[in-house]
Amino acid sequence: MYRHLVFGVLLLISSSIDAQHLQKKSTMNKKTYVIETTVGNKDPAVVKPFVIDSTELTKPYYGDGMYDLYMFIKDNIRAETPVINKAPKGTYKVKVQVVIFEDSSLHDIKPLTSFGYGMEEEAVRVIRLTKKWSPALMGEKPIKYTHIQTITFVVE
Repeated sequence: MYRHLVFGVLLLISSSIDAQHLQKKSTMNKKTYVIETTVGNKDPAVVKPFVIDSTELTKPYYGDGMYDLYMFIKDNIRAETPVINKAPKGTYKVKVQVVIFEDSSLHDIKPLTSFGYGMEEEAVRVIRLTKKWSPALMGEKPIKYTHIQTITFVVE
């Protein structure tokens, strides 16, 4: 009997997704973060902390929002990959890290999990296909942002 694959795309980021993401806004609650940055061109060990208010941060998004990303992944993922590669039954939450630069380009796309059975390679392939996103903004200024995307494969 062939194993059946139920594919659920659970595209999760560190905070919960709600309607605000679809409106290109951050869903982060008002929080204060301390960010450390190097001071000028001096020794990288010398850091200058500064405080940001999370209400100033707009997370990056693909297309018109997270819904577009869900649909893109749903339409382009090869959901049968773990079954073809004989993965045991189970739920596999594959995490992919991508750095979105100020110019919206994607860099350093890499898996953070190692389940195998071709799942990480497939998740990276699909994220790489997304091409340009709208960059994260700190106030009005585009910033580099590391995004972690979760794609869940369920093998039954």
